[in-house]
Amino acid sequence: MSIFLTCIIPLEAGSFYVVDKAYIDFLQFYKMHKQGSFFVTRAKDNMRFKRMYSKTVDKTSGVQSDLIGKLEVYSSKRSYPDKLRRIKHYDAERKKYFVS
Repeated sequence: MSIFLTCIIPLEAGSFYVVDKAYIDFLQFYKMHKQGSFFVTRAKDNMRFKRMYSKTVDKTSGVQSDLIGKLEVYSSKRSYPDKLRRIKHYDAERKKYFVS
């Protein structure tokens, strides 16, 4: 995973990167964050996340929740010690929820 993010794709500050959840690597995500880049990925079902606070959402837009928090599992928390944003979205066309 580290090779995928750092060697194949040159990272640029201010850029957004969309990453498949199969390539989740919190250490690389944290390096991107510190460099000033942004990333979006779907959360794995077993991701442990502790909510610190919630942002107000307009549920008619499909967004069900917008949370700020930190990772709970020791190894993940050590790799990405800063706050993360987790958004839950409902896709009415597919009748399915997505968490990123």
